[in-house]
Amino acid sequence: MKLAERLLAGKGDALYTEVLIRGKNISVREIIRLLANGSTETEILEKFPNLTKEDILLCYEYAFELIGAIEYKNAISLIEKVVIKRNAMVARLRSLKGSDLFNKYSTNSEEAE
Repeated sequence: MKLAERLLAGKGDALYTEVLIRGKNISVREIIRLLANGSTETEILEKFPNLTKEDILLCYEYAFELIGAIEYKNAISLIEKVVIKRNAMVARLRSLKGSDLFNKYSTNSEEAE
């Protein structure tokens, strides 16, 4: 079963919606918070008797997916910044066309443009 089929969006305020384990009415955030604060899986299962070990693994999976999405978004943002800087440098180099600096660093494709 896919991750999205095992979770559902619960109710929250306008800025925050809890992600719940389907059929358990327990938020992924609560389980991750308990784990982060040092609770063991056994302690969590005792606190929430209708929760299973698979549900806790589901919370880990969701967290890993979320972290991956954030890392991807950050990587794209960094790449976009590099591209912007590169384009600015190319534009500056093109403005120097015919100078010694341009001739030293330009490629044949840039000279043809």
